[in-house]
Amino acid sequence: MSQGLQSASFVMAIELFPVHHRGRAGSVTQMFWGFGCLYLSAVAWLVEDWRIIQLAMLVPTAFSVIAFWYVGESLRWMLAKGKTRRASRAVRRMSTFNEVTNPISEDDHSVLAVYKVHCEKHHSSYLALVRTPQMCRRTISLSFLL
Repeated sequence: MSQGLQSASFVMAIELFPVHHRGRAGSVTQMFWGFGCLYLSAVAWLVEDWRIIQLAMLVPTAFSVIAFWYVGESLRWMLAKGKTRRASRAVRRMSTFNEVTNPISEDDHSVLAVYKVHCEKHHSSYLALVRTPQMCRRTISLSFLL
């Protein structure tokens, strides 16, 4: 369960940043995994009973599972699925929370429609991994490293 949770958490965290900042944001996000390994090592050193170690590992995972109930769906996902009304409600909720004016009026979904058209134009496929020689080399290298 935790590996799937880690993958979903990584994607949700990366989606919050613009494309040019995602590499750095991904690195910071993965640092938490390293800190988790340090946390586990410290717990294993301090506590010798394996049952307590299992409970110590469960606490952060349980917190993450509970947090998923409170995290909303991303705007990108809603727009990719054609849920513009839900996306506009989410933007309204975010603008109210951040105390800024709502960029989208109730009957005007133009900003969301433009973003949806932008998403529809830029579909990627697995062929993009081998389309250019540079990407092909990177894909092969990473497939052996990971």
